Order: sequence, then C-alpha cells, then structure tokens
Amino acid sequence: MASFVKGLELDKEDFSGKLIAIEEADNVDGCFCSSCLIWQCLSRPDSCLMLVALHRPFSHYYHVGMKLGYNLASQSERAAILEMGKSQAELSAGEDESLKKLVVDLRERIKSFAEYKRIYIFVDNLSSLLFLGYSVRQVKIFVHYLRTLLSDKVTVVLSAQTDAEDEDELELASLLRHIADLQLRVAPLSTGSSQAVSGSIELRKKDHAKVESWTKSELYHYKLSERNVRVFRPGNV
Repeated sequence: MASFVKGLELDKEDFSGKLIAIEEADNVDGCFCSSCLIWQCLSRPDSCLMLVALHRPFSHYYHVGMKLGYNLASQSERAAILEMGKSQAELSAGEDESLKKLVVDLRERIKSFAEYKRIYIFVDNLSSLLFLGYSVRQVKIFVHYLRTLLSDKVTVVLSAQTDAEDEDELELASLLRHIADLQLRVAPLSTGSSQAVSGSIELRKKDHAKVESWTKSELYHYKLSERNVRVFRPGNV
C-alpha cells in the first residue's frame, strides 16, 4: 500500500536482483508487509509475481489485498500462486528432493513470465518448513537454492516467524539477516500494547558501497486499521 511503501521510503529503492527478508519477531503477524509489497508489484504493469504460500492460504492474501485495494484473484495472468498448504504430502516427509522440485518449478515459471521486466517471488513463512519435519540445515539449503533465482529482473522476498525460545527459528532468522539486501523486522512494542501504535518495524539495508556492511538501522512504528497500514517515526503518531 502506498502509505506503507512511502512511509519506509521503499518507493525510492530499486529491488531488481535483491533479496528482501521479513522477520516476524515474537510470532507477531507481519503478513501486511508482504501484502503491501505485493500491492507495489501489481501497481506496475511491467511486473508479475509468484507467491509460495507455505503458511497462510491464498484466501488470506486475497482478503487482505481486497482491503488494501487490489484483487489478487483477478491478476491470474501475472500472479502465480503455489498454495503448498493444499499439497503438504509433497513436503511433509522432510525430503530435500521436494524442495529442489519447488525451486525447479519456480525457475520454469520465471521463463513463462519472460515478457515482464520485473518478477517478484514471495515465500511466505519459511519457519513453516520446520514444523513439516525439515531440519534447519535443509531450510537453509533451500534458501540458498532460492538465491540462485535472483537476476537483474528477479526479486526474492522471504519471510520467517521467530520465537525467542526456538533456536532453529533464530538460526534461520540470523541467516536471512546476513544474506538479505534489505531487511524488515516486525515486532511488538517493547513498552507493551498501545491503542495508537500496533508495533515496530526495524529497517536495515546493505551498503553496497562497502563489502559486508550495513547502513544504520532505522526504527519506525506502524498502525494497522481495517483498510490501511500507516508507518511513521516514533513520536509522530
């Protein structure tokens, strides 16, 4: 959504060939971040997307999109949805081969979208794979496979939930922080609940002018309403 994208100044970023990581800390629901980035993608006629729904069903993204002003169901020509929750038999065994097949499928779909200048690949909640029997090592290898899909026209957006007491989830989040070009960490307010603020977003960007360096992290607050996501600096409610 425009207020979210502009509030974080993401409209000034070139995401081509970049990996974006969304960490939903302390099991907060940060799905709105992906939904707003999907809005940004679909607002450009030269862009398309693939959504690998590991955790939340397509219906969830459809209803959130309708509230934010876009109809994901009407974009079938440039929005491919892989709803893995309906085919868990392929993933429940925790075998590497099924994840490799998923990456091969995504690679073939990229070819089918050759007419578009920008292709976004969204993977919803990598942490779900841990609950399907995959080890953290297998999920990390899967992430590296996904990185091979990056190109001048392909952007990969990965999300993961973290629980402060789950070592595997924290290890996965640490990997995403290390490899991402841009990271959004969504978390509850450290001071507790508030009627005016829903939570915080920490934004970190890789400084490509320096090897393995990051720009200074920036902290924002956000407020969720029925049809809007408002982002602002702390103290500017």
